[in-house]
Amino acid sequence: MSEYDGLNLGMWLSEKCSETYIIYVSSRNELVYRTFRTRPFSFLRKSHLDKELSDIIGDLCKQLQKDTSDDDYFEIQLDNNEIIKFHVSNIFYIEVIGKNCHVVGTQGTYVTKCRLSAYIDILQEYGFIQIYKSYLVNYKYIFQIRSNEVVMDDGTILPLSK
Repeated sequence: MSEYDGLNLGMWLSEKCSETYIIYVSSRNELVYRTFRTRPFSFLRKSHLDKELSDIIGDLCKQLQKDTSDDDYFEIQLDNNEIIKFHVSNIFYIEVIGKNCHVVGTQGTYVTKCRLSAYIDILQEYGFIQIYKSYLVNYKYIFQIRSNEVVMDDGTILPLSK
């Protein structure tokens, strides 16, 4: 483990354990932007430890409660009337093609008839963002935002509205 500094360890953890919450603690403020690649939960400056620690711990506790809530499931009905249940954190994005919604996530892609507006109302509170008229994206899986596109963690490129 000696070859790892905090940033390298954070990169390794975020690749191996995507559901891990990382809080960086450092006296080097210039490292904040480098930590973004690991999607940390927070960055705590040692010079502000007394002021910020309790807020960060409170925010982390709220997030952990939200992550384990039974209310965080989302159901879709497929054309064959089968109902699929997703935990919202396992949905990468929803894409509308024609009159169908393609729900893409850790369980694969499922197609259902839908109106994206119905899903927006349900999923916005979980951090989903409408990036284009036919795309609703879970911010947790965004790797990079470019001028006219969004790159997802898996390399998928989606259009971004201006």
